[in-house]
Amino acid sequence: ITGASLGTNTFTLPVGRYYINKITASTGSLQLANFLRLYNVTSSAVQTDINSNAIVGIAGFGASEYSFVQINGYYFDVVTSAKTFKIIHYTGGAGALGGAMNQGFDEVYLTIDIEKVA
Repeated sequence: ITGASLGTNTFTLPVGRYYINKITASTGSLQLANFLRLYNVTSSAVQTDINSNAIVGIAGFGASEYSFVQINGYYFDVVTSAKTFKIIHYTGGAGALGGAMNQGFDEVYLTIDIEKVA
């Protein structure tokens, strides 16, 4: 996306309408209920979609050693100026995203697939 940028645990999107195809995160070995939210750092609030619903992911339970949680299928607008976002992971207890494999290469714990549609 022209004008988009990545920061440390954040990303910035320019003015436009966006569609979240999929945001996926591995939950490591939490074995707890957990979910994701899209948080607007610029306005210090959970981002809402075009119908004013909070953008929140499918709640999951890490019943096995590793599982995934996702946010799918939301349209949202960035109006007037660029905004900075981050993904917040909520969990029912202590835990973090991912589960280090320590194989000597970069590891990915979160992927974001957002499309600018207007």
